[in-house]
Amino acid sequence: MENHIEKRENESREVKILLAEDNEANQFLIKDITKSQNWDITVVDDGEQAVDAYKTNDYDLVLMDVQMPSMNGYEATKEIREFEKESGKHTPIIALTAYAMKSDKNLCLEAGMDDYISKPFKRQQFLDAITDTLNKFSV
Repeated sequence: MENHIEKRENESREVKILLAEDNEANQFLIKDITKSQNWDITVVDDGEQAVDAYKTNDYDLVLMDVQMPSMNGYEATKEIREFEKESGKHTPIIALTAYAMKSDKNLCLEAGMDDYISKPFKRQQFLDAITDTLNKFSV
């Protein structure tokens, strides 16, 4: 019963999400899909901006595109995880990628990502993946 109460409390508060995605159409799609949720989404265009935003803000979840200019999602995730070693905090990171092979998922997990969503994705599949991750990490 206690778990159920905690999840209900989490649903009522705004969840802060960092979206690192360089494609404007994907940014728009994700913001549109999530507009019915109580989620505050900050959008950045590349991995360097994602690392900078992560270091200066407090996010509950990061959605990380794998292929971005200047710094890809793998590198950005590794930098975030290094930063977390100092802070003692762990923020779940979900990879967003067009690559759908099992080996691609393993690369994401090895880089320090907690989950994986392959593009293109269905609306409910996307929302469920985020909600499941938030619940798993008790955000």
